Amino acid sequence: MTDLNESNLPLLDVYNDDGSSGSKMSVPELNIPSNTDSENGKKAGYTPNWFKFHQAPDNSKECQFEVVLNPGTRPVRVMHSPTAVDAIGTNDPAFQYDYRCVLAVHTALHEMGVPTDRDLHLHVTLPVSDFFDKNNNKNTINVERKRKVLLESNVKIIGDRKLHSIKKVSVYPESVTVAATALKHLVIDELDHTAVYDIGFTTTDEVIISGQFTGIHASQGHSFGMSIAYENLKAVCDRYNLPNSQGYIMTIFESLMPTHENPSPDESRAQRQLKNAFDEFKQVALDSQIEVANKICELINARKPLMRVVLTGGGSLNVYNHVVNAMRDYFTEDDIIIPNNPQRALVESIALNYHIKKRSEQKSQEAKKLAEARALIESSENVTK
Repeated sequence: MTDLNESNLPLLDVYNDDGSSGSKMSVPELNIPSNTDSENGKKAGYTPNWFKFHQAPDNSKECQFEVVLNPGTRPVRVMHSPTAVDAIGTNDPAFQYDYRCVLAVHTALHEMGVPTDRDLHLHVTLPVSDFFDKNNNKNTINVERKRKVLLESNVKIIGDRKLHSIKKVSVYPESVTVAATALKHLVIDELDHTAVYDIGFTTTDEVIISGQFTGIHASQGHSFGMSIAYENLKAVCDRYNLPNSQGYIMTIFESLMPTHENPSPDESRAQRQLKNAFDEFKQVALDSQIEVANKICELINARKPLMRVVLTGGGSLNVYNHVVNAMRDYFTEDDIIIPNNPQRALVESIALNYHIKKRSEQKSQEAKKLAEARALIESSENVTK
C-alpha cells in the first residue's frame, strides 16, 4: 500500500545517514544531491553537525531553532554554525536519541533543498551496537527511541523557513546494508566469514557476516573513530593558539591527509592556515591515521580466520592504505574491499535497496490488479454468452 500525505501525494522518501559529525542525505526522486553539488570543494549531500547556543543575528543565513531541552523549561536558541569554536558536542552515543539528532536532520533537509510542501518518509540509521542486542536481534527499544525523537521533536525553526513534516520514520543498521551491496556480485562460500568495519567520527561498527549474506555471525560497536585525530590535533592547536573547533581542525585534516582516493593532496591550504604549526600538525595527523588503522588491524586479527574485509564510512579513506600494507601477508589487496565514495555508501545502499523493494511491491500490486481485471472481463464474457 502506498503511503499518502494529506494532499494525497505519496510521502517523499528521504534517506539520511545521520552520523555524529555530519548528515549524508539522498533524495533520489528529486536528484538530491545533484552532480554539481561537489563543485568548489563542497561534499555532495553532506551537512556538518556543528551547532552552538546563540542569539543569531537577524541576517544569518544559517538555520536557527528554538529547542526545549527539558520538559517544563523555556526553549533555548540554537543555530547551525560550521565554524563555531564553541560547538555543541556530538561525539557521544546519546546524540542518536536527543535534540541534536533532530537539529542535524532538519538542518540537512534545508541545506539539501528538500521542499517543505511534501510530507516525508525519513529513512535513518543507528550504529550496529544500538540497532542489535547481544544476541544480534533487532533492539526494538532503541529503534523506537530513534523513531520517536524524530516524529515527536520539541524543535521550532526560527525565521522564514518552515519545519519539514516527518510522517514516517524507518531505521536501518549501519554497515549491514553496505556489506550486502558490496558482496552481492561475489561468489562466496556459505562457510566464509567477511568482516565489515564502518569507521565513523565517534565510533567504529564491526559486523561479521556469514556466506553471501546468510546471517550475522557477530556485531559489535567500538568507541573509537576519527575523533582520535581531532583530540590529538586539538592539543596542537591549543599549543599554537589556533582555533580548536571540530569544524576548523577536521576541515584542515581532510585537506592535508593522503587517502585512498587522493594520495597526493594539495597542502597549500593547511600551510596557509597553520603557519609555524604546520609541521607538527601534519606529523600528528599522520600518526593519528596510523593509530586508527592499527586499531582496525587489531580487530581484524582477533576475528581470523576471515576471507575478506569491507572498510566503509568516512574514516575508511584514511586507513585503507595502512590496513592493506599491514595485512598483506594474510590478505591480497582484492580481499580488502572499499566502496566508491565510502562516506556516502551507506545512504546510497539504503536508498537503492529500498527502491528495489518498493518497485517489486508495486509490480506485485500491478500484476494483482491486472489479474483481477482479466477475471472480471472473463466473467462478463461468460454472462453474455
